[in-house]
Amino acid sequence: MTKVTFQLCQDQIKHWKQEGFLLLTDFLTEDEKLIFLNAAKEISNWPEKKSSYMHYYEKKNGERILCRTEN
Repeated sequence: MTKVTFQLCQDQIKHWKQEGFLLLTDFLTEDEKLIFLNAAKEISNWPEKKSSYMHYYEKKNGERILCRTEN
């Protein structure tokens, strides 16, 4: 993987300090996005167990939807 150096501009730093978040568009390449999506799919397919990690669900239209996984 290529190491990329990214630096925030002064407006972004100001926004971070005032709002506590940044919205970075087109920050990841398509390949990098796929890496994250594949990792998320893999984690979402882990079996439910109460030891090393825990899936948390919400209900939407009567369907159980995975909303996060913690370890």
